[in-house]
Amino acid sequence: MPREVRYCRPKSQPAETVLSFFARKFTYLSRDAWKHHLSEGHVFINGAILTEEDYVLQQGDQLRFAPPRSLEPRVDEENIRVLFEDASLLVCAKNGNLPVAEGGRYCENTLIGVLQRRGSGAFHTADTVVGGAVAGCEANKVTCEKMHAYVAADAALTLKAASSSELPDTHLKRTSPSVSPSAKRSREPTPPHAVAALPTQEHRAVPPAAPPTLLTVQRLDKETSGVLVLCRNCRAAKAMASQFESQTRKCSAAVEARVTTSRAAFTNEDFDRIVRQSEKSVGKTYMAVLLGAAPIGATFVVVNYMGTVESHPAYQHDTAHSQLKRLKMCCEPLFSPLADSEGPKEDSLQPTQWGKVACTRVRVLTSSELLGLSCVQVELLTGRSHQIRVHCASLGYPIFGDKLYTSVSRGKPDGCVAAPDAVYLARVRNEDDPFLLVENGAAFGRRVWCRRHLLHATELQFVHPEKHPASAMRFVASPGDFFTRDVRWESPADSNSFQVLLSEAFEQYSTANRVSV
Repeated sequence: MPREVRYCRPKSQPAETVLSFFARKFTYLSRDAWKHHLSEGHVFINGAILTEEDYVLQQGDQLRFAPPRSLEPRVDEENIRVLFEDASLLVCAKNGNLPVAEGGRYCENTLIGVLQRRGSGAFHTADTVVGGAVAGCEANKVTCEKMHAYVAADAALTLKAASSSELPDTHLKRTSPSVSPSAKRSREPTPPHAVAALPTQEHRAVPPAAPPTLLTVQRLDKETSGVLVLCRNCRAAKAMASQFESQTRKCSAAVEARVTTSRAAFTNEDFDRIVRQSEKSVGKTYMAVLLGAAPIGATFVVVNYMGTVESHPAYQHDTAHSQLKRLKMCCEPLFSPLADSEGPKEDSLQPTQWGKVACTRVRVLTSSELLGLSCVQVELLTGRSHQIRVHCASLGYPIFGDKLYTSVSRGKPDGCVAAPDAVYLARVRNEDDPFLLVENGAAFGRRVWCRRHLLHATELQFVHPEKHPASAMRFVASPGDFFTRDVRWESPADSNSFQVLLSEAFEQYSTANRVSV
């Protein structure tokens, strides 16, 4: 959907042109790119097309950015699976090349946009539960092995939905009646199928229905695959958001209380105790592939303070991170050494006065010295941005394919480092061939290319927001084929070994978490 923003600036700030505003405020596009959008009629002001880049903005101006969908980066619109839907919710498993909702360069090439254009039925499988037929949803599992049987059915549904996906953008999204369509779009020739559908005097066409409402209550990064829930009405969305927020708030407070009252190491037992005291019906669990062969069965609990690079004193004058300083995250230990302290070690530490507490548990399910990789289960007690990626990198085992974060020392808990702006942007904008050679390889001498970071939301639990009596729901999606489609190995033997690694990891996960495979 188009972006809208009302212009407002402090009186102490000088006036600025519309081009300067867009280039300063929305840095995901270059100044030249914004010039192009203005000249093409993709920007509206107070309902009228604006092509003059030197227009000086006035307080209260209503700006609208509505580029054609064809200009957005390509996404994977096929590998989506609807696990459950009823009048209140839609639960699905998305791929790792699809943002959930609009943001940055994406307006309509999103999970919500795809579901609205093509309809959720295009992504049903034989395991999809529709309506309230299943109260507990314990049987609703999606695994790599099962899904191979549904590829042909999905392809047929895709062909059936193709005609609706070819309709002009004006038929696919709500538009404000006060805003005129782009002059460029109005000059485009009418597609042949649209000519055949023009109403006659006797038969007038029914106006296209508004796209179905789908509201986000949780978000996965564009490159994070897995299970998430969308809501079909505001009441359900409010109830779902309240569940997730309440769980995170309680767990975060418990972690904060623990680290402020004791300087002892935060243990696995501390993590379990907080989980037991929290709401057991609400939870999220992830699986990830990490660079480095960690010890099988090892459990790491990471607790530290996290915040944006922008807020960290060490980065105040670092030009390498200035453009994306609000996106990048960094972390600091709970306690830092006192300056000029000569006393005992325990007395030479002071609490870190920066960031918010973050707590992650990483369990190694399988690992391979041959490939130089590990597959892990990840649980969170807090919900900081990029928390899993930063904490895994800080352990010395960065997530395989992560374009932004890496470790200071591989295999050692020496901290996390973010890539400079120029390096990261070059990686994410390599759209001609998004598969990037993994630097330093998965293991010595083994060449492998990866399209995205291999992080997957494997399990989601919550209470249905509009069922009475309360109905606990649980959904599990294996990361297997979501991961393998995004990795290319030079050696077929390595590719097979990678699939075995993932299969064994999910088997371990299923056994430990009582999942029926």
